[in-house]
Amino acid sequence: MVSLVALPFIAKPAGTEGVLQAYVKKWGSLAEGRGSFSKMESNVVQQMEDCRCSIRMTVQKDGTGRIQPNDGVATIACEQPGGNVIVSDVPGFLIGTDRQLGLVESDGEKGFFVPQTTLHIPME
Repeated sequence: MVSLVALPFIAKPAGTEGVLQAYVKKWGSLAEGRGSFSKMESNVVQQMEDCRCSIRMTVQKDGTGRIQPNDGVATIACEQPGGNVIVSDVPGFLIGTDRQLGLVESDGEKGFFVPQTTLHIPME
């Protein structure tokens, strides 16, 4: 089970052609202004990174030029031992490196996905 933690990700390239494809990568924390993780956050994000979890969602630019989710639902996929993949659709939103709603092109590849519900992905 994954608690409500802002998931840092790396997207390549960020939001082109209406789809954001990214992988969970522990590059920084949304909760702490200086970018450090709490122990719980660190454990969750590291576990998801180790399971090669990925995030995919349809996106569009809003009136201010920020990349926002189309329908507010991301598909999160995590690899399990033995090669099985667990896939879950999770409602949530995007936060940029400036800690504002949506991504901007100046964020480059980095951003956060903030789930609005608890994920139930068995990770071993």
